[in-house]
Amino acid sequence: MVAVNPKAQTVTLRGAKSTVEVAVKDPAMLKDVKVGNQVEATYIEAVALVVTGGTTRKPNKLLIVF
Repeated sequence: MVAVNPKAQTVTLRGAKSTVEVAVKDPAMLKDVKVGNQVEATYIEAVALVVTGGTTRKPNKLLIVF
């Protein structure tokens, strides 16, 4: 854990591939955590793309979920 923001009810976590800021659902949990703590978290991220061709036909839609 690299940052704790009780006012915004968020924590910033650094993982092997990225650093993310996540919202904490239960603000009471923030009173017992501090920067430097190791935590286990589940983080899911989704991305949606629309791929269009160079023609006037309807665009092809593609949904990619990571």
